[in-house]
Amino acid sequence: MLRKYLRVKSSREIDKIFRDGQTAKGDFLICKYLPSSLTHNRATFTVSKKLKLNAVKRNRVKRQLSHAFKQIKLSSETKNFDLVFILSRQPEDQKRFEAYQKDIQKILDTITNV
Repeated sequence: MLRKYLRVKSSREIDKIFRDGQTAKGDFLICKYLPSSLTHNRATFTVSKKLKLNAVKRNRVKRQLSHAFKQIKLSSETKNFDLVFILSRQPEDQKRFEAYQKDIQKILDTITNV
């Protein structure tokens, strides 16, 4: 789990990201992001009920996404963003964690190169 200062917590902040933010898409994830004045990136993860997962499985996926985000080392030149990651579909194979990690890295590379 991400530390509190690394999470976008309030629904007001999340709504602002959805309303004013830009979108980046990966293979399994959609990322809404907004530049931040903070010195670090903050993120939150959502999993839709439309994926037909019960609450236990949705929470497990959120923990996996959070851990994959923590494992990615961001360079010091990157801009700071508030990020909302939305799982649009699940990977088919058994190596879901690696797929999440690659997708998050791909999205972050896209965001920082813009």
